[in-house]
Amino acid sequence: MLTNDNHKSFGHWIFTGVDEPETAFGFTYIITNLLTHRKYIGCKQFVTKRNGSDWKQYMGSNKELLLDIQKYGKESFTFYILNVYYSKRELQIAEAKEILQSNALTSIGYYNQYIHLRLRVRTTQKT
Repeated sequence: MLTNDNHKSFGHWIFTGVDEPETAFGFTYIITNLLTHRKYIGCKQFVTKRNGSDWKQYMGSNKELLLDIQKYGKESFTFYILNVYYSKRELQIAEAKEILQSNALTSIGYYNQYIHLRLRVRTTQKT
């Protein structure tokens, strides 16, 4: 559903990019509490092998954030897709960069408490 010329709505998610989100592997996002102005940066895969869940219903993974959504109501938050990515590696690196560049781990203005990042930097070759 289109909200205006530059924004597309997917459930409660708002996306301003040109790609159709579902053609990608996943997306980075920022959720903002409109009452307290606290934010949460994260990433989400569109389809997972385990559950194939509907990403349009997803509201983040941080327990404190989810408690605030329950307390204040979903309408008290904005849900923005920052960008879409076409591989797991790209997605994980982008999420870590967003978290680090915003100082989300050291600022009380963010719900973020850690970065979960496990990447294989190089492969070993048998000789």
